[in-house]
Amino acid sequence: MPSRRTLISWLTALFPAGFILEANARPDARLSELGLQFDYVSNSIDLAITGRQELCQSILQSLDGIAIAIDNQSATTLDGLRVKARVAAWALLGDIDTRQNCPLAEDMSRSIVRDLIRNFDSSHERPEAVARLVRSTTS
Repeated sequence: MPSRRTLISWLTALFPAGFILEANARPDARLSELGLQFDYVSNSIDLAITGRQELCQSILQSLDGIAIAIDNQSATTLDGLRVKARVAAWALLGDIDTRQNCPLAEDMSRSIVRDLIRNFDSSHERPEAVARLVRSTTS
């Protein structure tokens, strides 16, 4: 019979591994992680805008990398779609009814639509359909 100390040490050693496996097994775990990174970076930028923090170039560069990673990651759950929607809303300064030209918000909106169609209505996705149409009409 193992001692209590051995049993507790064994359980303590297993907990982090189990936690990591659970986090990776969760749908959209990567998007959730990227969402937390985005929240940190966007908050830093918001603080700089209000003069409460200095804005450094590395923050802006990390924002670009995180936004690209979020755009490239497919969302399969509502939580994943919420991450993408937060990016789009932040890019529009929260004014989601505006018609301003905002590439980041447009990219995220397109990404949300793409994920919704691929996951819930895949029969409506027709890759390269416009290119084929143009080729057929110009031939």
